[in-house]
Amino acid sequence: MASTSKRLAAKVLLTVVAVFTIVAPVLADWNASHIYNPLWPPHAKFHNAQTMVLGVLLGLAALCFTWRRTASVRSALFTALLFDALYWISQTLAFLFPGVAWTDPNLLAAGQSLQDFPAQIKLDMMVFVIIAITAWVIAGGTSRED
Repeated sequence: MASTSKRLAAKVLLTVVAVFTIVAPVLADWNASHIYNPLWPPHAKFHNAQTMVLGVLLGLAALCFTWRRTASVRSALFTALLFDALYWISQTLAFLFPGVAWTDPNLLAAGQSLQDFPAQIKLDMMVFVIIAITAWVIAGGTSRED
């Protein structure tokens, strides 16, 4: 990564995704539709809590690698990028499992269907665009270890 401005741009983008990864799962799930949903069995709530904590931990790990002082800035930033991406990749891949849905049927608004394109996937795609841009910025330098 040749320039200081590219390095800073990558760090800012990584920080935005990391903070979003810390906050978004908790905001999306700490409510009546998820953790306080009376229709969810305790084990489902356990996995929901696990997912929220995982988002926080991955975001914090990304922040640590984004801002750590190291001789290999590029390597640290790519590691932060991986931590930033893991939560969102897992959310996208979760739709491949049998019996999953983007919301509970009892929480559908008028005119909504479980066959609608999941809002989560739209959000994932926006995050992946930021991650791809960040990877391009990190990889854009000339030095292997800068």
